[in-house]
Amino acid sequence: VKKVAVLLCTSDRGLCGGFNINLIEKAEKLIQNELEGKEVSLVCFGKKGRDWAKKTPTPIDDAVIGVMGGRIEFNIASTSGQALIDSFLTGAVDEVYLIYSEFQSMATQVPTLKQILPIPSLSDMVEEEAEAPADGEFLPEHICEPSSDALLGEMLPKNVFIQIYDALLQTTTSEHAARMRAMENATKACEDMVEELQTIFNKTRQAGITADLMDIVGGAEALKG
Repeated sequence: VKKVAVLLCTSDRGLCGGFNINLIEKAEKLIQNELEGKEVSLVCFGKKGRDWAKKTPTPIDDAVIGVMGGRIEFNIASTSGQALIDSFLTGAVDEVYLIYSEFQSMATQVPTLKQILPIPSLSDMVEEEAEAPADGEFLPEHICEPSSDALLGEMLPKNVFIQIYDALLQTTTSEHAARMRAMENATKACEDMVEELQTIFNKTRQAGITADLMDIVGGAEALKG
């Protein structure tokens, strides 16, 4: 393996806490550690990832800006996926990795790394603990129309498209969740600051009133004397 393409999904906008930082750190670790010594190029979905990539020596093959965070059409994923498949089939790249944010809950979004090309063989996808057929039993033999090669030729590219589309959707969902949490934290911090400043103001005002009263009382006592 000499040439590797990395598809990095980030957001177009900021104000979402460490969302983009975590994804970029995932890409940095992959490029600097696991892919060290290999020829790496980037495909960036999102302005934040593109801006980071421009500051690195890693070349950018393509950048898709203005779609993250909104309604994402399937043709965006299929267009990018087809370009990566063509590069893989022609030998321009040997492997393709996908970095995105997996949405688990409103509080948890996990930067995730996945290899999408080459597609693992069927034998690699079968779990080791899968039960073997018992004596006298046989695995079913499926008849494919059209041929299995033609069927796989249609299905495997769609598998890549769907993985990319799923990554874009999960990253967008994660972005909204991260931004909502960041704004909630910022709002709470502002409310706490206002409460603290209000307390300081009240104490300062009370001290000023007390000092004025002391001056008035002192002046009255002086006049009596």
